[in-house]
Amino acid sequence: MDTRQNKLFQVVYNWVKPNIDNFFGLQKPKLWAMALLAGIAGALVAIIFRQAIGLIQWIWTGTTNEVYLDKLATLPWWIVVAAPTTGGLIVGIILLNWGPAERTGAVADVIEERTQSSD
Repeated sequence: MDTRQNKLFQVVYNWVKPNIDNFFGLQKPKLWAMALLAGIAGALVAIIFRQAIGLIQWIWTGTTNEVYLDKLATLPWWIVVAAPTTGGLIVGIILLNWGPAERTGAVADVIEERTQSSD
């Protein structure tokens, strides 16, 4: 019985060993670790971004709750209009000063370029 187990172990070992050597030889553990760190970093950035949205919403409406229409209805009309307008103005200034110099390409631009180049 012991020799049968040894033979089974040897077959499995001979089958698995090249795969393990390939796994470590191609530095896949480093790649997996980098992917894991990138995933964690992306998750943290998403959480921080959502919390920043909540902070701005709290400054604007006084609540970070997802359902804030009741709270919004109690605010003066000019705050309801001024807050998104101010936000759009800030984003516009940021894009004007630090945004790309040319227009961003979109699907419509690709289609237009394709039709003009075929003429």
